[in-house]
Amino acid sequence: MLWHRCPIALAGIVLSSLAWSQVTPASLLLPSPVRLRGLVVDSDGAPIPGVRIDHIDLTVAFATGDSSGHFDFEAKGPSVVFRKNGWTSRLVRVAGATGELRIVMEKVGDPVPLPICASKRRCVTAGDILCLPRVRGVGVGEPFPTIDTVELEFRIHSWFGPDRVMGLGSGSARGGPEPSAQRIWRSVEFSEIQRVSRGDVVLDARGKTSDGKLWRSVGAAGEAASYYEQDPKDAALFDRVLDGLCLFVPDRK
Repeated sequence: MLWHRCPIALAGIVLSSLAWSQVTPASLLLPSPVRLRGLVVDSDGAPIPGVRIDHIDLTVAFATGDSSGHFDFEAKGPSVVFRKNGWTSRLVRVAGATGELRIVMEKVGDPVPLPICASKRRCVTAGDILCLPRVRGVGVGEPFPTIDTVELEFRIHSWFGPDRVMGLGSGSARGGPEPSAQRIWRSVEFSEIQRVSRGDVVLDARGKTSDGKLWRSVGAAGEAASYYEQDPKDAALFDRVLDGLCLFVPDRK
C-alpha cells in the first residue's frame, strides 16, 4: 500500500465523498437562463475586442465578445469569467445582473514563463509539462493511469480525519487550462494569474467558497494540478508545492 490510513481516516474519506457527491455542477445552475449584454473596456474606457467568456453553462463551452468589445449571451451558471491573454480575468455574478453591463479589465502585460526545472530528481510529474517539487509534510504517491489520464496524488496525512489531497493529472480528459465550472460557481472570491509554457497559456487560478474553504488550480492544455475545499493551513502547505512548480523538459536522446 502506498498510503497507510487508520479506520477513522477511512470513515472520514467516505463521509467527505458522500457530502461532496451531493453538490454537482448541475445542482448549481440557475433555474432559468439570464441574458447578459454590455461592453468590455480597459481602465481608460477603450473597448477591448475578442474577450472570451467562460463557465456560462454545462453544455455551452464559451461566448466571445465582438470586435468592438460588445457581448450578448444567455447564461445559466451563477458566475462567469471574462478572460483575454494579457488582461486581468474578471468574475461576474450572473444572478441580479440587469441592464447594460460595463466590464473593466486591466492590462497586465505579457505572461511570465514557467521556469525550466533545474533538476528532474527534485520534482515529480504526471505528464510532460508541469513538474511539482517535493515539500516536507506533503506525501507523494506513485503515478497511476486511468482510462484517459495519468494521476498523481499529494497528501497531507491526518490521524484524526481524512487525509487532505491535491491532485496532478495529465491526459485528454483534462481539456484546457481553465479551472472547473463547479469551482468557479461555488466561489465568493476569485483571482487568476496567466503564465506561459512553450508558448501555451497556463492559468493559475484560486478562490474561496462561502464557508471559508480555499481552492487552487494550475492548468495547462491537457494537464492540471489542483486542490479543493481546504482549510487555510493545509492550503498554505499545498501552495508551497504549487509555487515551486517548473516546466518539465523530457531528455532527448
